[in-house]
Amino acid sequence: ISRKKNNEIKYGVLGAEIRGRRLKTSKTLASTVKEVCSVSYLCKLEKNNIKPNKLVLMELCSRLDLDDNQTKNLLGIQDLLAKAIKAYRKSDSETLKTIFEQVKIFNNYRSKLIMFIYHIYNRELENANSIDKELVKLVGGMNEEDLKIYFCFHAVFSFYNQYFKDSFDDLDELTRFYELNI
Repeated sequence: ISRKKNNEIKYGVLGAEIRGRRLKTSKTLASTVKEVCSVSYLCKLEKNNIKPNKLVLMELCSRLDLDDNQTKNLLGIQDLLAKAIKAYRKSDSETLKTIFEQVKIFNNYRSKLIMFIYHIYNRELENANSIDKELVKLVGGMNEEDLKIYFCFHAVFSFYNQYFKDSFDDLDELTRFYELNI
């Protein structure tokens, strides 16, 4: 698996998010870019082959129903991921919840990593498991740093999953013992 270079890290999920939103809203390339940029430019942006012009990006995001704050969050999702990790380490549930709320509208692997961290922190293992299944499919597109983050939190998730499974096994054993002694 080839990994993305450092200069591609910041905008790595941007193209996928824009393409996903465009397809979700059933907009064509041409209708999305009308009087803003060329179809070729949007194609390159969706494939993460160019660093986007901020003004063009803001207009494209607006056309894809993202307001200025959402666009800012999308552009800063790498920083939000770093803040989520820091909040997790400091047991700062309020910050983690705020970040979760900011990214839950997105459908890219960094937003999913943040949601994964949030659900692990809150011991919402079914939700974490659902996101984990999506992240496994996206591993090939992750850069090296994000992959390390995923593996780290996947290990934590696996630990909690096993811990809770063991707890349920213990409860089943206690139930059987209780039923035998009645």
